[in-house]
Amino acid sequence: MLLLVWLAAALARLQAAREALAQQAVAQERRRIDDDLRATLGAALAEIAARGERSRDLLARGDRDRLAAEMTRLSEDARATLSAARPHGPRVRDHGLLPRRPGPA
Repeated sequence: MLLLVWLAAALARLQAAREALAQQAVAQERRRIDDDLRATLGAALAEIAARGERSRDLLARGDRDRLAAEMTRLSEDARATLSAARPHGPRVRDHGLLPRRPGPA
């Protein structure tokens, strides 16, 4: 009987330890994803913001040719950033800006 009580207590400790390890693994993966997003998407978003500011300056100066080129690059950067964000989870949506891949009809 004592052995059964000891086994039940040991099983409870093992389950608690397994749950704690699982929670630590989830927290570690979240930190890794956060670091990855900051390093990649953060830099890309900073570049998009800088392009937007340059576009505003070009507009203020009336430099339409350079403005058009800058806006094209801004749009391309935004699409590339959305493509890069896609693998990071279902909460990242493209809002119809990414080209659609042909699929089955």
